[in-house]
Amino acid sequence: MKRAAFVAAGMVLAAAGRATAQTLAPLRVGLIPGDMSGQVFFGRDLGLFSKAGFDLQVSPTNNGPAIAAAIVSGSLDVGYSNPVSLVIAHDKGLPFTILTAANMYRADAPTTGQLLVLKTSPIQTAADLNGKTIAVGGLNIITHIAARAWIDANGGDSSTAHFIEVPLPAMPAAVQAGRIDAAMFNAGIDPTLGKPGDPFRILANAFNAYSSYFAAGTWFTTKSWLAARPADATKFVRVMRDAAKWAAGHPLEAAQILSSNLKEDLHAVESATPVDYGAAVTPAMIQPVIDLCAKYNVIKARFPAADLIAAG
Repeated sequence: MKRAAFVAAGMVLAAAGRATAQTLAPLRVGLIPGDMSGQVFFGRDLGLFSKAGFDLQVSPTNNGPAIAAAIVSGSLDVGYSNPVSLVIAHDKGLPFTILTAANMYRADAPTTGQLLVLKTSPIQTAADLNGKTIAVGGLNIITHIAARAWIDANGGDSSTAHFIEVPLPAMPAAVQAGRIDAAMFNAGIDPTLGKPGDPFRILANAFNAYSSYFAAGTWFTTKSWLAARPADATKFVRVMRDAAKWAAGHPLEAAQILSSNLKEDLHAVESATPVDYGAAVTPAMIQPVIDLCAKYNVIKARFPAADLIAAG
């Protein structure tokens, strides 16, 4: 009798577990594996996604366009993107919409957008970059536009510079070998950046050309997914907000989660400038990007940032 009761109880618990699992809504998220995507790692490891009713499925990739293509095809629900890519997509009529901010750029604590040269380089000013070769991750992307705008705003002429595409991991070696004069990369590519013995010097925090505070990364989806799953979109934004607030209040624990998920040295993660994760997104966080895209003819015309942001 006791054995039968135990088996019966086990069957009830198993059934309850299956029922709970079945109530979780699948949520397929594409992200760039780096600290900029930390909200997803925090939300997963803290159980925030499961508490919100999500069966989270993460797809890491270093290829931003692949995330966008997967979202358009329906094989991903939500993804990470820098805002320039979404601004260009909007200009082309693609139905993307920004749900919330991912990583914020802050002029007082920059974590990305650095324009670097060798410490021994004679380049000291924006005008010194006239006619020089500058590496960017791609043409007409967020770093390329930032470099052009910073040069032009500080006494140089970006139209005379030669911008070339170089994979981010290859940039440090290319600068050191003298194949390029400067490059747009950051501490994610060079963990020793700014530390004693590092061969590079930060010439400029070029993202200042956009704004002293703007969304350098965002979480986005399609308008059709948002229309089909508005409640899930609201819950996703709430999880991102809660994860951002938790990370701000628990820097050591956040570093441990990042170290574990990114397979990076804990000391290096702890010593890096913490990312300011966005708890929300406003038009003011996106409009400077749109304006520079229009100025440099990356898009046909300026448009209101509200057109690209999900309502509510």
